Amino acid sequence: MTVDELASLLRAAGRQRGIAAEAAQLHAHLSSKQMRQSAAVEDAMGLQLLGLVGQLDALCERWNG
Repeated sequence: MTVDELASLLRAAGRQRGIAAEAAQLHAHLSSKQMRQSAAVEDAMGLQLLGLVGQLDALCERWNG
């Protein structure tokens, strides 16, 4: 996402002041390198999340009968 796109989103959200600076700061944060886990750990966490979503889905089904 570009700085201009972020600025447009800020305007659409109602921001009126400091849009350019805020958009530049958001862009810097969003485009910086993020810390990652090893691929095996990320895969395991993904599987765990799928299991939790499945449990939540089952609970919702049971609740809605």
